[in-house]
Amino acid sequence: DWNTLASGYRRIAEQKGLAVTVQDRIRRNPHAELLSGAANVKLWTCLERQMSEDSTKEESVKVHWTFDEAAAVAEHLAKDVGISRCLFIMGGWTEGGYDCRHPDNLPANPECGGNDALADAIRRIQTLGYVACLHDNYQDMYRDAKSWDPSHIEKTSDGSLITGGRWLGGRAYMVCAPRQFELAMRPQNLPA
Repeated sequence: DWNTLASGYRRIAEQKGLAVTVQDRIRRNPHAELLSGAANVKLWTCLERQMSEDSTKEESVKVHWTFDEAAAVAEHLAKDVGISRCLFIMGGWTEGGYDCRHPDNLPANPECGGNDALADAIRRIQTLGYVACLHDNYQDMYRDAKSWDPSHIEKTSDGSLITGGRWLGGRAYMVCAPRQFELAMRPQNLPA
């Protein structure tokens, strides 16, 4: 069964020095200790921007939560619901909104408050002892991204671009793995 396979793999990973325990991760980053036993809360779509299939036409825009409102939700969970540990994830914080214009994330979308409001919301969430997390994506690329470049996209044997899902931002294209890492490390993206 899968438990036997996982146990066998762990022994091999330990022998090769590849196994990393939770304690190892906490030693490397003490902030990680806050994740032990944490609830996982996702405000997935602060800004919902629906784009056409080819990402050229905005079809609708809806703000579900401003950054101030997102922080208020976290404060409610801590003070009124009593959740003491939480991984609080916000999606749709990026300039284009949820699943739009990837892999270009910054600046934070102005419809929800912009960079300063996002920074304030993160401070408020972290003050609760929560881990604030921002959803970003370097696997998908959309044609309306500032960094759109077909050379980043995986290709079929005939050279055509490999498409991904049809999401809010339109049709996503699949970024090849080495380029995902390069795009994530650009100075205009969030630091680690």
